[in-house]
Amino acid sequence: MKQNLLNCSVFGVLMLFLIATPDPTLRAATPAPSIDSEQLIRAQFDRPEQNVRLTQTAKSLELCKELCDYFVWSKPQMTEQISDLVLLYEYQRGIGTLDGIAESYQPQARGAIPAILMRYETYCPARANNEELLACVLVQLATRNKVRIGLVEYEAKQRCLAWADVRDPQKISDYECTQAGKKPRL
Repeated sequence: MKQNLLNCSVFGVLMLFLIATPDPTLRAATPAPSIDSEQLIRAQFDRPEQNVRLTQTAKSLELCKELCDYFVWSKPQMTEQISDLVLLYEYQRGIGTLDGIAESYQPQARGAIPAILMRYETYCPARANNEELLACVLVQLATRNKVRIGLVEYEAKQRCLAWADVRDPQKISDYECTQAGKKPRL
């Protein structure tokens, strides 16, 4: 009886040891930690010393160098999906592609892109390559989160805004200018 208890105790300790010791093959199958798009955006676009600025309200975000990208949404605050949309947009076609920003932003974002696209690949089934998937995910995230994307230029105390079409990067509205500091028409 004592021998059986001793065998059970040894077996139990051995099992605890095996459970507590991670198997390297299991570690490889564990998904990578979540990408924090908002944190990456803040780190790359809030750099006043390089004349790169980020301005955010509860329902908008503006990223500027010489030009600005302006994101407006209807939700009460920025969500993970909106942050992902901003990160993807800046990677593909926003000011994140401009000289002076791209050198640091593109390598940082490039590492996050596959994980972000995996989050939303079910929105865009049967996409042949990552460029098609990226374009589709941009459209889906903008549509699902009611995000509008504007292009802004500041000139002589005026703020000029044109709305971009997320479906067609070549299509933008005419610029409308207002006195800088006034709220734009949505």
